[in-house]
Amino acid sequence: MTRPTPFFVLTFALAAVAWGQIRSENYQWLLQNAAQLSGDPIPQGKCGLPAFSALYQTAVKHQELAALFKATVQRPQLPLSYVTPDRRFRIHYAVTGADSVNPASTIPEAVAAGVPDYIYETGVAAQRAQQLLVTTLGFDPPMSDRGVDGPEYDFYVDNRPGSEYGRTEWDFLDVSGRAPGYSFVDNDFVGYNTTGLAALRVTVAHEYFHGVQLNYRFHGEDIFFLEMSSVWFEDFAYDQVNDYYFYLRDFFNNPDRALHETDGYESAIWLHYLVKRLRTSRIMLDLWKNAKLEPAIRSFKTVLESSPYKELFAPSPSPFSQAFSEFYNWCYFTGRRADSSRYFEEGANYPPIKIAQTLAVSRDMSIDGALPSAAAQFYRLIRNPQNIQVFLQTGEPSRWLVTTISRNSQQYILQNGGGLTPITVAAPAREDSVVVAVVNVSLPSSSGQTIFFNYQLLINLTGQFQIVSMLEKPRPNPYRGGRDNKIVFPFHIDQRMPVNAVILREDGKVIKSYKFADLGAGFHSELLSWDGRDGSGNRVASGVYFLRLMAGNFHQTAKFVVVN
Repeated sequence: MTRPTPFFVLTFALAAVAWGQIRSENYQWLLQNAAQLSGDPIPQGKCGLPAFSALYQTAVKHQELAALFKATVQRPQLPLSYVTPDRRFRIHYAVTGADSVNPASTIPEAVAAGVPDYIYETGVAAQRAQQLLVTTLGFDPPMSDRGVDGPEYDFYVDNRPGSEYGRTEWDFLDVSGRAPGYSFVDNDFVGYNTTGLAALRVTVAHEYFHGVQLNYRFHGEDIFFLEMSSVWFEDFAYDQVNDYYFYLRDFFNNPDRALHETDGYESAIWLHYLVKRLRTSRIMLDLWKNAKLEPAIRSFKTVLESSPYKELFAPSPSPFSQAFSEFYNWCYFTGRRADSSRYFEEGANYPPIKIAQTLAVSRDMSIDGALPSAAAQFYRLIRNPQNIQVFLQTGEPSRWLVTTISRNSQQYILQNGGGLTPITVAAPAREDSVVVAVVNVSLPSSSGQTIFFNYQLLINLTGQFQIVSMLEKPRPNPYRGGRDNKIVFPFHIDQRMPVNAVILREDGKVIKSYKFADLGAGFHSELLSWDGRDGSGNRVASGVYFLRLMAGNFHQTAKFVVVN
C-alpha cells in the first residue's frame, strides 16, 4: 500500500474535496446541456456507464462541450491505494473527507496489508470477478490503460452521486471501438436497495465486466447489452444477493417495449433464459465475440442460429424466433405459477407479467394491436365450456409467433402457432381463462427507429370445430436421455379412430411400438411418450431417430435427436 505522510494526506484531502465539488457541479451542468443538445434525456440508474456514454457521444458531436467534458471526467485524485495480492487490481481510496471509507481494519488479511476491511473486500470481489470472467468463462481481460496509476486495473472508491452504485469510464476509444476502462464503486452503500458488502460485491462484479466488455467493442446502441450482461454476471458471481429483483417490475409491466430499448437492468432475465435453456454459460462469450461484428440485438439471432446452439432448437426453421417466443412464455410462469425446473430458477420471486386486456368471450371477436420488433403482448380470454380458435391476421406471417396458455385439471398446456396458423384450445369442463401471448420475433431495422407493426388477433367460437389431423414437433428435441424424463409426441386426430405409432432408428429398425385401439378426436399432448429405452429396457445410443404416426389415412413422421 502507498503510505503518504499525514501532512500530505491532509493537504491532498482538502484539495480533493474542492476538486470533487467542482467536478460534481461541472458534471451536473454537462448532463443538463447534453440532454438539450441531443434532444434525449441522459439515462441515470444504478450504473453510471450509460450516462457517461451519452455525455461522451454528445461531446464528440458538439465541440463546445468537449473541453469541459475532458476536464470533468479526469480520474479522481484519491490519496491512498492498495494493490491486490494477484497484482491485477489497484484500489484507490480515502479515509478522510466526503469519499472516505470506514477505516476499521479487523480482517487478518486486511490488518496484514494495512488497509481497511472495506478496501480489502473490494479487492477480494475484484479478484473473484476476474477469476470467473477470464478463467472460468474465457473472456479476454480488460485492455491495458498504458500504465495510468500503475499497470493494474483501477477501482476508485468514492461517494457516488444519487443512487448510482458504480460507474465505468474510459480514457479514450481506439479506431476499433475498444477502450481501456477504469471503474468506480460507492464508499459505503448506505441507503441503496442492496446495502453493505452485498452491494459492494455485486457492484465490483458489474463494473469489472464493463471493463472487460470495453476490450471487445463499444457501440452506443449496445448500451442495453452491456448493462444486461453485467446485471446477469452479478447473479452469476453472487447468486444469493439478487439485487436484480429490484428492476424486474419495469420489464414485466412493459413486455410491449422492444428488448433492445430497455435499459438492460430489468431485461437481464433474457440472458438467464438463454443460459438455462442452452445449459451453458458459454453463450455469453459467443455473444460478445459476435458483438464485435454487428449490433448486439442481431448477434442474438446470429449466434442462436449457428452451431452448437441451433441443434438445441431443431427442427425449428428459426431458432431465434423460437427462443424469443419461448422466453416470453417463461415470463408468464412467475410468482405462484413459477416452475423452477422448467422455467426461471428464481421465477417465484419475479412479478407477474402484465396482461394488456382481459375479455369475456361470448361471441366471435377481434383485437387490434401493434408491436415493435422484439416485443410481446399478453391477453386473457375468459370463456365458458367451449372450444375457441385463435389466430393472427397479418400481412407478414413470418414476423409473428402466438402461444396459448390454458390449463386442465393437472397441468398447463402451451400451444404454438405462427402467422395465420390457427390454434385450437379445447373446451374445458368449466369456465376458465386462456392466456394468449403475441410475440413479434423480427429484428429491428438498421435505421435505429422504432417501427410498430400492426396485427389483428381473431378469436372464434368453435363448438363444432373441424379438427385437422397433425403430428406436432417432439419435445424436448434434442432429447437428453440421462437428464430429461421423457420425450413426448403431441398429435391431433380429426375423428375417433385407432392410432398406431413406431419409433425407428435411421436404418429403419423399429425400437418401440404403440397401439391405441380407440382414441377420441382432438389434441393428445402427453399420451405418446418415450423414455429413451428399447424393448429390452436398455437406453438407446445417441443419434437421429424418427416417430411415425398412423391414424386411418393420416400418416406423418417426426425427426428427433437423442443425446446420452
